[in-house]
Amino acid sequence: MKRRLLALVTFLLIGTSSCVHTPIAVAPASEQEQIPHPKFVAKDLSQQNAWPSYSQIRVYRLVDTCEVPNCPLMWHVVVSGDRSPREIIYGGLPSFGAMTIVAPHDLQRGARYELRLDRAENTPVTGEGAVRFEVDDEGKITQIESLESQ
Repeated sequence: MKRRLLALVTFLLIGTSSCVHTPIAVAPASEQEQIPHPKFVAKDLSQQNAWPSYSQIRVYRLVDTCEVPNCPLMWHVVVSGDRSPREIIYGGLPSFGAMTIVAPHDLQRGARYELRLDRAENTPVTGEGAVRFEVDDEGKITQIESLESQ
């Protein structure tokens, strides 16, 4: 009986710990980022100098009538969770085990977007974070909101 109870407790502890999301901060790499290929950086907030662990990159166009993930999908890439890039260039295909699901659409001046890093189905990684940004009339990227706590 004690062994069964110990096995059950161990299973519950291990099983539930894998469901905990690791927060990732996502932001434009600099204040000078511009279309067509702005760069973003990802940072694991759970440990200092930890490599971010996520398995997909998605960019949505934010329009008044939608909420993510029901907004227009502008770009979708699945990456290997153990090789998640710290730097993401919009429209660029990471060179290490990535697969494009939705080819990148051009980012438009005057539009707002959300870049989301999270877990693809059937993958063990748990990192997630997002950043909302807009493109001004000159094509410059400006961060609106960081969503790493979600």
